[in-house]
Amino acid sequence: AIRSGSGRRAAAALSVCASRAGDPVFAGRVADFALVAGARDAQTLKAAAARRPDPDLIAFQQGSPTWPVQVRQMYGQTAPQDAATRPTSKVPFDAPVATPAPTVAAIVATGPGQWAVNGWRLAEAPKVTAPGATLSRAGFDTRGWYAATVPGTVLTTLVDRGVYPDPAHGLNNLAIPEKLARQDYWYRTEFDVPADAAGKRQQLTFNGVNYAAEVWLNGQVLGTMKGAFIRGRFDVTGKLLPGRNAVVVRVSPAPHPGIAHEESLTAGVGENGGMMMLDGPTFGAAEGWDWIPSIRDRNTGLWQGVTLAATGMATLGDPHVVTTLPRADNSVAEVEITIPVANALAQPVTTLVRAAFDDVA
Repeated sequence: AIRSGSGRRAAAALSVCASRAGDPVFAGRVADFALVAGARDAQTLKAAAARRPDPDLIAFQQGSPTWPVQVRQMYGQTAPQDAATRPTSKVPFDAPVATPAPTVAAIVATGPGQWAVNGWRLAEAPKVTAPGATLSRAGFDTRGWYAATVPGTVLTTLVDRGVYPDPAHGLNNLAIPEKLARQDYWYRTEFDVPADAAGKRQQLTFNGVNYAAEVWLNGQVLGTMKGAFIRGRFDVTGKLLPGRNAVVVRVSPAPHPGIAHEESLTAGVGENGGMMMLDGPTFGAAEGWDWIPSIRDRNTGLWQGVTLAATGMATLGDPHVVTTLPRADNSVAEVEITIPVANALAQPVTTLVRAAFDDVA
């Protein structure tokens, strides 16, 4: 403060602005500052400005926490985090809140020859002693299992069923154990084959499982799949029973879950990913990413839905659409569509594929 001519105190303000016109941000650091009494003439000010401080001798004061540039990308943590650097709060964790379990039918038609497979139950594999051959028999008792949220992760189900609090609120993530990313899980459901599927080629598709899965149907292994973004397609023609069918899936998390890290002002930001990058393709950010804390189950589970399809002997694969704009004004588009056709018969089959959108055919 300074004393004005009237003897009263007045506030003094110093503004440091960007030196370039149109640049609204000052991103520099103040190397030297002095406040002296009295006015200085132009020559004195010019001489003072010419005396540049030596940056090697300056110890800049930290105005706010900063952290060095990350140089260990996709490396992750090498040791458990010091407990003293974990975030803290005077507010306790939220109490878990259960939501109503889904009541949707086990088989729901989604289109001609297409059904969503629902009614999944979930159990932690260490708590289940029966093998897959037994679990995949109709009538197995799952009263001690959780009603699973599918699509969703294991943690989604455990939060929905009131086992753990919502990790997206406050510091609730600290209330969830790391063991969720270090054990297998069983998913199970039962369904009756729709009448429309009888006598046709039948396929069971898992649209997304993280990270690996072994699939069983009616006491037999259908196969395996690995990778969060791989679809598992299993031909179940002749393997589905006329009545009740049972499907179980043993889901394994990524084998390199890494070491959890909780960002805080004392710990700084976390690494961008880490050991889980060895297991790609998967959700590498689930190990931790910058200010995103480690997701305790690393997004393990049936994160996409499961479908049953009934088709003829010829089936279509995924369409590949390539658009070319031959004119500079983009008034015309050339569209090339490639659709694979698979034939399940031993002899050739002639097929006709039609493609259309809007008024284009």
